[in-house]
Amino acid sequence: PQNLTFSFGLSQVGEFAFVLSNSAREAGILSQESMDTLVAVVALSMVVTPLVMLINDRWIQPRLCDPDKNKPRREHDVESEENPVIIAGFGHFGNTVGRFLRANNIGATVLDTDSDNVDTLRRMGFKVYYGDASRHELLEIAGARQAKLIIIAIGDEEKRLEMIETIKKHFPNLRMLVRATNRNDAYSLMNAGMLHIYRETLDTSIRMGVDAMKLLGFRAHETTRLAKTFFKEDERRLKYLSSIRNADEYVIAIRKYVEELEETLRADRDMLRSGVEEGWDERQMVEERSQAVEEDR
Repeated sequence: PQNLTFSFGLSQVGEFAFVLSNSAREAGILSQESMDTLVAVVALSMVVTPLVMLINDRWIQPRLCDPDKNKPRREHDVESEENPVIIAGFGHFGNTVGRFLRANNIGATVLDTDSDNVDTLRRMGFKVYYGDASRHELLEIAGARQAKLIIIAIGDEEKRLEMIETIKKHFPNLRMLVRATNRNDAYSLMNAGMLHIYRETLDTSIRMGVDAMKLLGFRAHETTRLAKTFFKEDERRLKYLSSIRNADEYVIAIRKYVEELEETLRADRDMLRSGVEEGWDERQMVEERSQAVEEDR
């Protein structure tokens, strides 16, 4: 691919050719007629090269340099299922959800488009079908009409939105729980009408913050309560922020949101600490309870 790009790039004559041709004409090496022809050729090459590069990127390289071109196309192997849950995408995110449901004896039909991942998971003992869950006919086979919900855990953001529209159209009664890569992705999903959105980094980020506070000496009860408040407030404001289209207005809204969130957490923190000062000390309560149990023995 790089060789092709380099070759097409060489077809363009640079601007320095104008300087050289003019010097050659002044030195009597080129006639005016030859000079005019050369300038026209240089200008034409500069105009055409971007178009040639575009053709190379979109059509030539994909046809000549596609490593999967000669691989036999793998057909889907989705079979008829009647599980209450369908999982679309079984990478690191969907895999975790699927293992949790399986551990709790909840049946799930799993579809994934990564053939290597499907083969690996099958060797590990997972029942995973190879198939594109954005195709309504495959969802039909997978039991979408009987299923209660679908977990959309694929990594491709555009594919997620495509899948949402497919399900809305063909399976309107199927509830959707959708993975979001980040806050901006969550905005797009909210604007697509999704109610159950799960940002893949939010819970882990808050949990890390909780552990950091504990290591700094904060009480476990206090950090857990503050984390729940932060999560609830962040989710509550997400819908409003997703509706803002103007960049300047968004920045102003974010600044206001941060200030309000800090004030909410400060008030929550003061209330918790005032409770401790008034005698509510969970550590002391645990110690007293443990002592009472020992005395009963």
